[in-house]
Amino acid sequence: MKENLIFWKKKLKKSGSRRNGVVILAGFLVTAICIAGGGLYIKKVNDKKAAAEVERQKIKRTQESITTFYRNAFTGVDLNQLPGVIREIERSRLPFSLIGFTETDYSCSNYSCRFIYELNDTFVFSVTDKNFFNTSYEGSFTENTLNFENVMIKSGDSRLLKNMNKGVQLDVVKCSNLLNYLYGYNSVMEQSDRVKVSKLPYSSVANAEQQFPAYRDSYGLLTGEFEVHVPDGFSDVHLFSERNPYKDLFIVQHIEKSVKTGTDIILKGVFVCKK
Repeated sequence: MKENLIFWKKKLKKSGSRRNGVVILAGFLVTAICIAGGGLYIKKVNDKKAAAEVERQKIKRTQESITTFYRNAFTGVDLNQLPGVIREIERSRLPFSLIGFTETDYSCSNYSCRFIYELNDTFVFSVTDKNFFNTSYEGSFTENTLNFENVMIKSGDSRLLKNMNKGVQLDVVKCSNLLNYLYGYNSVMEQSDRVKVSKLPYSSVANAEQQFPAYRDSYGLLTGEFEVHVPDGFSDVHLFSERNPYKDLFIVQHIEKSVKTGTDIILKGVFVCKK
């Protein structure tokens, strides 16, 4: 009898240990599943956040490309400002003429200009600064030349760029009207005085604007490129500008005069229109 009791006692003890082991194992499995499930959930959330950030950056880059396209197009001197710039170039060369220098070359890209002066015969070489838009610039020199780099045009932004910065609607005509004006103008001008359309109106951000039509800088506009030779003088440039009824829409981004161009300056830039 005593032996039977001992036997059942041991059996119950083993059975209890087995149950405890099962309970512990089950608890471990449940914990592991919870941890794994939690990890998967966190990964899913993080992946979703990462995907959203990638999409946000993609949208940002696309919208920035729209802004950059128009900002680059509108940067320069429109035809309202151009005569004033040429007058300042004329005024700033006068002190050099008085001490025997001739302005042989100059070029301006957007707002930054370079000027070269050569000393005439029978004059004594002397150095002077260049004053341009109320700013004084010190140049470099060789035996008979003066050179000025990074001389800045301070005429302010073009009207289109000003309005873009203000976030107001841009007043632009159809490309057909603008091209009709250009071709009509050219038909009554000598070959050398015609405005060359270097590139017909286009847009590199048309698809981007279709994706984000409500974006503040989505104007849906096109830009073409032009080139024209004009005599280097305020009165001639003023006359050329005043003839154009779309002065706001023509933006000069490059001005060049050299020995090759003679008495003319070459104006290059963009014109802006809508479909």
